[in-house]
Amino acid sequence: MQFINHNLESAIKIAETLIGHVRHDYYSSCVDSANMDKHVIRKPKQSQMQTPRLFNLNNTEFVVFTLNNTRSFKVDFEKAFDNIRWSYLWEILAHMNFGRRWISWIKGVICTAKVSVLVNGSPTNQFGLEKGVRQGDPLSPYLFILAMEGLIAALKEAKEIGLLAGVKLPNNGPVISSLHYADDAIFLGKWNDGNLRNLMKILKAENELGKSTLNGIGVPGVEITRLATTVGCKEGKIPFQYLGIPIGASMSKTESWQPLLERFSKKLSSWKAKTLSVGGRFTLCKAVLRALGVYFFSLFKAPTSILQELERKRRKFFWGSTDDKKKTAWVAWEKVLNAREKGGLGIGSLRAQNWALLTKWWWRYKTEREATWRKVIAAIHGESGYLGGLTTESLKKGVWGSIAAINKAINASNIPIESLFQRHMGDGSNIKFWLEPWGGSETLINLYPRLADLEVDVNCSLADRVYVSDGRTNFQGCWRREIRNGRELNEVSAIATYCRNISLDQGDNSWKWGLTSSGNFSVASLRYAIDDMQLPRTGTLTLWNNLVPLKVRIHTWRARLDRLPTKVNLINKGFRLHNDTCPLCNDHSKSGDHLFITCRVASEVRRQLNCWWNEIPMHINTISEFFEDTCCTNQPDLNRPLKEIIGQAYFWLIWKGRNDVVFNNKSFNTHGTANMIQTTIFSWLKSRCNRRARTMIESTQRASIHKNQNTDG
Repeated sequence: MQFINHNLESAIKIAETLIGHVRHDYYSSCVDSANMDKHVIRKPKQSQMQTPRLFNLNNTEFVVFTLNNTRSFKVDFEKAFDNIRWSYLWEILAHMNFGRRWISWIKGVICTAKVSVLVNGSPTNQFGLEKGVRQGDPLSPYLFILAMEGLIAALKEAKEIGLLAGVKLPNNGPVISSLHYADDAIFLGKWNDGNLRNLMKILKAENELGKSTLNGIGVPGVEITRLATTVGCKEGKIPFQYLGIPIGASMSKTESWQPLLERFSKKLSSWKAKTLSVGGRFTLCKAVLRALGVYFFSLFKAPTSILQELERKRRKFFWGSTDDKKKTAWVAWEKVLNAREKGGLGIGSLRAQNWALLTKWWWRYKTEREATWRKVIAAIHGESGYLGGLTTESLKKGVWGSIAAINKAINASNIPIESLFQRHMGDGSNIKFWLEPWGGSETLINLYPRLADLEVDVNCSLADRVYVSDGRTNFQGCWRREIRNGRELNEVSAIATYCRNISLDQGDNSWKWGLTSSGNFSVASLRYAIDDMQLPRTGTLTLWNNLVPLKVRIHTWRARLDRLPTKVNLINKGFRLHNDTCPLCNDHSKSGDHLFITCRVASEVRRQLNCWWNEIPMHINTISEFFEDTCCTNQPDLNRPLKEIIGQAYFWLIWKGRNDVVFNNKSFNTHGTANMIQTTIFSWLKSRCNRRARTMIESTQRASIHKNQNTDG
């Protein structure tokens, strides 16, 4: 059994993790500073302090840690949805002043449920239920939240009469007694036996803790053992999992990221690599795998070794490698990750995603001023949140430490992240003059602590100390005594100069994000900016026509980069081949452009396509010239996407024909290939048919008919 004795700072790190990844929407009503409408939820009577038996606490987990002699309990109500008693739910709805008719509607929805049990495969007679709400019913989560309000009201009453004591955060921070997320709850309070007993009585859990566990941080092992024995639960270990996040673990260590690595490995099973096309693997890499890490990446800065390992897994899967068979990676992974505007496939790097998700906390800290989690961070680290980096060395390793210092990594990529947060101060009435970093990254109380001590009201607003006269912004202090010459007078002059750089108007205080036109923060916008600075440019703009199948688009992208396994490229990769002759014309291939461009057989296919489209063949020598002259000519808007489709179908069918010759010993027929290209184009357009596609089809058909008429004439 392992117990870790930490100091206050270690407990703060864990508190940040717990509060940071539980959305404030779910637990804001559980904080003393929240506004509980006592006319809506009536106080329970003294005799009703014990909550009704709506939760089964068997197999729950209790977690205890100290924060200046405080404790917290983590409770997961087992099968909570199945154990809500209807009589309790009706009483809660009545206490919250829901109308009788509305309650009768809810009763009609819930009480009509019937169930049947399968016995040896045969259903029994249906019978009704007397408790629980149905899983999957859209109404059930809302009813469960309403049911939890009874527990919250009981806890609030217990605190008011002195039976429970919550955690009072420093610097006028909120008093937190419980955090709730769905059917998970964490109860916090002072470290004493009476506090715990009262909580057990409220939960009516004295005899149901045999399978529960108790974890302690900053608590002597003997104290944890004594308390666990007293309440009848088992001792647990640190770190522990809460809502899928490791609590108390050092996220700078690779072993803490093993759950994410395992999830990646499960998604990237070898059978998927064998059965999926390159388009399917691309979709899995871009959408599914990138989403897997969002939960971890939103809270923790991933070590470089973890990011490299995750990218390695994605790279191997994209190119079709399995545990027993290795495939060649034909394009550098950094080029694959790059945006399509820079010649990549637009998958995006995990590093950029991680940094952008952490930066979102900066935006939320600046804009969600009334959120409970923000008040907790401000109470622990000050009103500025130390965005830009914490000063205490031990706190730099915490959750908020990596978030607050993420600007250093982004600035190293030549992205001035601080300047992207653009503040509109409005009239300054809701900005604290001394306590908020309204003019930079630091507060005035930290820059000029001596003057802050002389301030009459340190909680004054910016509008109270700054006024506009003759188009200039001026500072007017309010001191407890006269300012003395020397240092104090110099600091007042510095503040006055500081204030001249701002402008006030009649609007509201707000923030705008510099990378979006709407001004709202976007993770994608910052992720694109980071990748744009860190990833190398591959080449020209990637052709990406949604009327073409995904695997064909990727094939065309590789062809333009000359990264297909042609004989020339295979020899350059070190493969031993019998000869380097072209499979179609039997001439020697001197470059990667030969198969598609200079080969006389492929040229004949292009000639027939030009006749079909009624165009004069152009002399080209490279793949780049093909797409510049054939697909990107100054055609009308209707013809340009069609020419792109024809070009991509040409590259796809030439390659398939080449593979039939090499691997299936088939002969290559130029006329049949040209006809197959036309048929394939019609098939693509019809399968993605909309008004635009139908117009293209009609235009193509008219061109074909016109060509045939000219041939017959």
